[in-house]
Amino acid sequence: MAEKETKGIIARAPVLTLFIIFISVLSFINVKMSSFFIFDRAELMRGEIWRLFTSHFVHFSKDHLVYNLLAFGTFGWIVERRNHLHFGLMYMLMAPIISSSLFILKPGMGYYGGLSGMACGFIFYCALLGAGGSGPWRTISKLIIIFIPAKIILEVYYSASILPYWGGQVFVTMPVSHAAGIAVAFLFYTTITARAFLCRYEA
Repeated sequence: MAEKETKGIIARAPVLTLFIIFISVLSFINVKMSSFFIFDRAELMRGEIWRLFTSHFVHFSKDHLVYNLLAFGTFGWIVERRNHLHFGLMYMLMAPIISSSLFILKPGMGYYGGLSGMACGFIFYCALLGAGGSGPWRTISKLIIIFIPAKIILEVYYSASILPYWGGQVFVTMPVSHAAGIAVAFLFYTTITARAFLCRYEA
C-alpha cells in the first residue's frame, strides 16, 4: 500500500515544472551555463538554435529570477497537474515562438532571457480553462483574461512594466514575449477545445 501511495505521489508531482525551475536556478548560479543558454542574436545567426529553447532559463538578477519562478512555478504546476502532456507540448511550442518573435520584431535586441513570456502564457491558459468552470474561480479567470492583454498594451505604450518590482530592477520588460506567450496559449486552448468538440460530435 505504501509503495502504491509513493508511486501515486510521484506520478502527480509536477516533474517538468520543477525541472525547469531547477535548471533556471542552476543557470543563474553558473555563469558559463547562462552564457551557453542565453538568447544571443549573434550566436543564433551562427546557427546556435538551441538558444530559442534555453534562453528562458536565464535571468539577470535575483528579483528577475524570483518573480518569474513564482509566476511560472505556480501556473506551470497547475497546468502540469491537470494534464502532463499539455504542459510539455505548450513549452515546446511557446519557447521557440517567443524567442523567434523577439528575433524578428526586436532586431536591435542582442540578448534576452527569462520565463516571463512563458509565465504569461501559462497564466492565460489557466484562465481560459477556469473561465469554463463555475464559482469564484470562473469570475477570477475572466478578469485575468481581460487584465493580461490590457497589461501588455499598456506596457507597449509606456515601454515599461506596469507592475512594481522591488529590490532594484536591472532588466527590461519585453511585452513582445508576453504577447507571444498568450497568443500560443490561446491557439493551443482553441485547438484542444475544437478537437474535444469534434471527438464528442463524431461519437
